[in-house]
Amino acid sequence: MNGVENDATSATTSRGERERLRTGWELPELIRPLPRRRRVCAAKPPRLLPHHPALLEYIYLSRFATASQVQRRFSTWLRSARTTQWQLANLVKLGLLATAPVRSTSPNFPYVYFTTGMGVT
Repeated sequence: MNGVENDATSATTSRGERERLRTGWELPELIRPLPRRRRVCAAKPPRLLPHHPALLEYIYLSRFATASQVQRRFSTWLRSARTTQWQLANLVKLGLLATAPVRSTSPNFPYVYFTTGMGVT
């Protein structure tokens, strides 16, 4: 039953003819890079959500805060760590928050946020 027709190495073309098996010397001909696809979706500009002033006030009163501290404080609006990071990154893009330089060499050290002058007013 497992004859030549069912063999995984038997190659056939779209017309059904049998192709000869390729060797390792023909590898450069066989490996072609896939064409790059461009992402068509346009990035939306960040917008201020109704709970963002409360986030800014909390960070301003705390002086500095990490994303996990903000998420614990506002768990009704920020249900996951990813949502928290995304919304804080949008506030940084809007110029209302900034990240503080920290003295850690750890790659997983969290960002520390503080309010800018524009975020206070």
